[in-house]
Amino acid sequence: MHHDTVALAHERLATWLPGAQIRLMPDAVLDAVLVWRGPGGTVRYMLEFKNHLPQQDIQLLAHRLERQAKTLPKTEGTTRPLLLAPYIPPKQAAFLRGRGIDYADEVGNAHLDVPGVLVHVEGKRPGPAKTVRGGITKGWVKVTLAGLLNPALFEGPYHRLADAAGVTPPTVMTCLRDLQRRGLLNARGRRRRLIGRQELLPLWTQGYVNTLRPRLAERRFRMLMADDPQAALTRMRDVLNAQRIAWCLTGAAAALQLTHYYQTGVTEIYVAPRTITDVIARELKAQPTEGEANFVAIEPPIPGVVPEPAAHKPPFPMAPALLAYAELRFHGTGQADEAAELLLPFVEGRDDATT
Repeated sequence: MHHDTVALAHERLATWLPGAQIRLMPDAVLDAVLVWRGPGGTVRYMLEFKNHLPQQDIQLLAHRLERQAKTLPKTEGTTRPLLLAPYIPPKQAAFLRGRGIDYADEVGNAHLDVPGVLVHVEGKRPGPAKTVRGGITKGWVKVTLAGLLNPALFEGPYHRLADAAGVTPPTVMTCLRDLQRRGLLNARGRRRRLIGRQELLPLWTQGYVNTLRPRLAERRFRMLMADDPQAALTRMRDVLNAQRIAWCLTGAAAALQLTHYYQTGVTEIYVAPRTITDVIARELKAQPTEGEANFVAIEPPIPGVVPEPAAHKPPFPMAPALLAYAELRFHGTGQADEAAELLLPFVEGRDDATT
């Protein structure tokens, strides 16, 4: 995307940052670096272009840009990220401003706030969207999830990835072609390797939130929680394990086990909803409801997410951090987003992720 980055940077930024120099970074994680010597000192922007920004999880993307900025060598002046895209929706733009990340899009929206320049333009809307062949489907989200959780599946036979994702081999082939087209999968002959995991994470997350999660079956219950939420979890574990039902915590309940933050009044688990029969619900001290629930049984997004009954470390089985993060982003409340932020080291596989 280097050509798109440079072209858009020159077109949208030249008026506000006269004389700015752009240097491509073909061998780095950045698209390019813009240096502008203005009246308030030297400004260095890390440029990154996202062709389909509305399809990206903006919280994950912003976190990655902030981390990249910290890895650059220390210099005098201001260094910060600048995101470029064909279009930046208002909610994403507001989030970026709140995180101190500047941006500009092809439509004309922009925000630059550095010594010597303050620019803010909003309200510009794109024309009719062009039809894009392929794209993110329910099957794409499932296949990509299976590969993110076990990258070796991308390198093996189609049928193994299909089994892990719960889809057909043709769906796998379509997904892998799309990942290759996006530059996230390196394919030479029969050899394939994921090369863009960090870039794929925000794309996958938004795909889960928009495309897969709304289609997952679920059953909602009002469960007796008493004064001790841990007691309710222990009851859940004992009942489901005794019935040999595969399950695991997700969302805020899983995040709490990892980060000890954000204890919500709703416990979400991945489990085949049909296995929570009325008889088992009574053992759980739960009643089905169509209204407000404090216990939600959600269909697992792919087969391998839920461990075999009792085949897990105590105290409770948990979904991978990536799925717990995606569930929190699906809910999208302020507290859920804060809890999701604390999960990012676990999602990104960083050394500072601790339990």
